[in-house]
Amino acid sequence: MGLIVTVMGVATFGASIPLGIVADKCGRKRLHIAGNILASAIIAVFALTTNIAVLLAAAVAEGIAEAAFAASGVSSAVWSLPNALSSFVGAYLMSLGLLAAPFFLSGIFYVISILLFWYFFRKIIV
Repeated sequence: MGLIVTVMGVATFGASIPLGIVADKCGRKRLHIAGNILASAIIAVFALTTNIAVLLAAAVAEGIAEAAFAASGVSSAVWSLPNALSSFVGAYLMSLGLLAAPFFLSGIFYVISILLFWYFFRKIIV
């Protein structure tokens, strides 16, 4: 698991500056939403496979997705809610033996955060 998290962090680091430039050109809101949608989809991969190559590829994609929505500047507020809730509730679900459930729960929380982001920021032109 440490390798997966490391790869994710390196991918986030490597994609941060290029995606910051893309955010300046394409719009932070678009990049934020695209990053969250991608991250939500990738979370399911972590729950559905034990293949190390697939997990590493998903970690790279997740890192890039995190860099995409981090470039928007409002990511900490939107990202921290699903991150905190899924960690807390996910630990409880794992203690019950439901090992894949926290990943699905995290994906659901990310989708909710995307919808809340869209609802509250839909009229802002960036």
